[in-house]
Amino acid sequence: MSAAKITLSDAALALFADAHIILTKNHILEQTSHLLAGLQHQMVEMAAVNRGAPALFANAGKISRGENYKGLPWLVLDYPRLFGNPDIFAIRSFFWWGNFYSSTLHLAGSHAAQNKDALLGARQVLADGAYYLHIGTDTWAHHFEQDNYIAIAGLDDTSFAALLHRPVPIKIAAKWPLEQWHLAANNLLKSWELLLRICSY
Repeated sequence: MSAAKITLSDAALALFADAHIILTKNHILEQTSHLLAGLQHQMVEMAAVNRGAPALFANAGKISRGENYKGLPWLVLDYPRLFGNPDIFAIRSFFWWGNFYSSTLHLAGSHAAQNKDALLGARQVLADGAYYLHIGTDTWAHHFEQDNYIAIAGLDDTSFAALLHRPVPIKIAAKWPLEQWHLAANNLLKSWELLLRICSY
């Protein structure tokens, strides 16, 4: 049996033969993981002084890493992370190779019901902060294509309220370009604080 003939372009072969590319990728992901670990440490310290919501921070933060969200590597920090069925309260700091990093408030069940009015009252703050509202059908989709997120700045109070009161999980997110990696820790921490403050934590 003859082996199938598989060819690579000259450009692809040059990449294949260059070990430095993968070593650089590994270094970038390692440094981003360290960034998330430092961010988690700051969040834990800040949560420790908040005596009003001990259950919200009962679970330790979790950093996860994968290689294939739409074919590309990713890293995530979830804190707080209450993932129940149906109740969810989480804030996700997310890095997606080649695309962006983002901060997402994820609410479902009782947590969504409890915080809808607070989110509605914060519409202008969220709009000014360039936040987006999830409108897609897949709760676990993180991309910001038009079928998945809509800019809150483009919604009036009535439209925002109508979307918030759908019987689906609520996700509010902000994103930044990877070129602003040097600002990531500050941007993500400020977003984390804002989203918790809107939810009165």
